[in-house]
Amino acid sequence: MSDSDVSELITEETRFKIIQRIIGHPMHLLSLEELIYMTSKSAVAVRNQLEVLCDSGIIDVYRREDLAGSDGPVEFYGFTEHGVRVIDNHNYLDGLGAERALYDKTVKPEKVRQHENAPRPPLPLVVRNAFAFDDE
Repeated sequence: MSDSDVSELITEETRFKIIQRIIGHPMHLLSLEELIYMTSKSAVAVRNQLEVLCDSGIIDVYRREDLAGSDGPVEFYGFTEHGVRVIDNHNYLDGLGAERALYDKTVKPEKVRQHENAPRPPLPLVVRNAFAFDDE
């Protein structure tokens, strides 16, 4: 995929918002419910664009199979190693502090807060290290 194709892929409005919200989340993994709320987009729009981002290898679905059958989320969306390289090459990681502040200051309804506090699966070490933040 050419650089211009990648730029077009990650700058489409809904995909861009998804990427920003994943960058800003303290754990860099969001449930579908969180993404729908935080992007202010419809469930259909978010699902469609998540599929595009997953198909491109930029993000992946991380699962907590041990939580299947619980009330909380089991699937979370986060960057792959390839995705981290893509967003780093496009300077998206430069906005980590601003995205975190935006995420932290957003008032969230109870259901989103429950999802926000749900246990998450681990991200690959390379991905976790890409999001090292001074206050962590």
